[in-house]
Amino acid sequence: MLMILSILLFLNIGGPELFVIAIAVLLLFGPDKLPGIARTMGKFVREFKDAMNGVQDEITQAMKEPLEELKKPIDSIHQDIKSINTENINPEVTEEKKESSTEKPI
Repeated sequence: MLMILSILLFLNIGGPELFVIAIAVLLLFGPDKLPGIARTMGKFVREFKDAMNGVQDEITQAMKEPLEELKKPIDSIHQDIKSINTENINPEVTEEKKESSTEKPI
């Protein structure tokens, strides 16, 4: 129902236009066939939504595997960076810190 309302808002159909459409449908199909038509439209909308969800799930699943493959090397590089000690990166700075900590205060 929400989908139908959003379509009607998109098409800029207001109350009077919707009333005219309802009267036209009632005149074309009659009151006996309206429940069947409404039921058929409901089934169509449900099947359409199910199909859209299925397509969305397939796309998500198809993208998940390549992303996992890309994530493995990135995680490996991230772990390598974490494991590198700061002494290996800039030994001069660490030597200055060691010297300043070994000096006795006056």
